[in-house]
Amino acid sequence: MYKYDSSKPINVILPNYEKCIGKWYDKKELVACYLGLTVKDDKPYRSVTVKFFMGRSSNSSTVYCNFWIDNKDSDGNFIYCNGSGQAGGYGYDKISAAFQDALDDSGIKTKEKIGGVGSTAIIRMIQGIMVAQGYSVFIVEQIS
Repeated sequence: MYKYDSSKPINVILPNYEKCIGKWYDKKELVACYLGLTVKDDKPYRSVTVKFFMGRSSNSSTVYCNFWIDNKDSDGNFIYCNGSGQAGGYGYDKISAAFQDALDDSGIKTKEKIGGVGSTAIIRMIQGIMVAQGYSVFIVEQIS
């Protein structure tokens, strides 16, 4: 049985090809945002951005997710990857479920699924993405 460990990043395998299929939800409200930040060339650098949106109606129950990452291929060239997902219904954490749907959409492979389990898993997943990108010093911040 797998023991959940909230202190360790999730094991992530990034795609080795560019995939840009994200959507922009301009008629939705931003409800949460997570950033994966590091230092590159002695300057702050944002390598992961994950945003969550919901409809403006008080009856809205669907959460939408967009994320963007920068990755390098084996030659050191940047490969951009993004994805979008959504989760609706009731009785589980829709924010993490929408993020899992967006990860699946982008082609990112993980050993764990985080859909429906909460915000700690979102942070661990972003940490895993940053480790897979080759960063050893970074921080993950929730800004909204």
